[in-house]
Amino acid sequence: MEGTRLWDHVTQTEAFSGPEYRQLFDYVRDRHLSPDDQKLVTANRGYPGANQRIIFDHWHRLVVSTRYALCLFASEHQSIAMWRLYAPHGFAIRTRLSALEKGLKVTSNRWRISRMRYINVHDEVTPDDVFKNNQLKEALRRPFFLKAQEYSYENEIRLVTVDPRALPSIEIEGASPSDWIEQIVISPELWSRDAEMLKQLIEGRCPGFKGRVYQYSALKDPNAEDSIWTGIQAEAANEDALKHWPTSLWEP
Repeated sequence: MEGTRLWDHVTQTEAFSGPEYRQLFDYVRDRHLSPDDQKLVTANRGYPGANQRIIFDHWHRLVVSTRYALCLFASEHQSIAMWRLYAPHGFAIRTRLSALEKGLKVTSNRWRISRMRYINVHDEVTPDDVFKNNQLKEALRRPFFLKAQEYSYENEIRLVTVDPRALPSIEIEGASPSDWIEQIVISPELWSRDAEMLKQLIEGRCPGFKGRVYQYSALKDPNAEDSIWTGIQAEAANEDALKHWPTSLWEP
């Protein structure tokens, strides 16, 4: 559901003042509509709802295609669910907001930072709701900070570029990674041998992170004999439990 609209075009209009919507309308109509769509907008002058749909469909596509985001999981502890979802065989970077602010303020890019706002998409958001709620109005104006409640487990903080130019890629220039990355943590889902190789590769390619790569509880390397022996032990333990387990401890 990333990048999809969670609201309708009439509700979206309430996030903008009259003069702001007029400016947005003129911008989209003059710069981003095909000749056929321009004719349709002209024909729909007496039906503002129809034009609102056209304008905000184009506006939403523009927002999605002209912003870059740096997405972070806010937590003081590891999450095995996040590891398995995003980097089961890789690594994570650990930082702090103070370090990010210091490191990114010297870049040529401007950034807006916010916690994600998670909304229940099954509850209808009406134009009246937006009119009365400035926080919701701000969220609808910046949909890159808005997600469905199904994503709330991510506890996401997001930095988004302010520059609206449609660029093919973006580089964080002027800020050394070591200025804002405090630690590199290798996935606990990696075998210890692979984790050690990855650690050596990172430290070799990025000398500034020597001593800052953390090998987090890597799994012991698999061994065929160990696997067989583990299976034998498990079967023996099961048989022993069936014979000698105290009857008072059996599940009812």
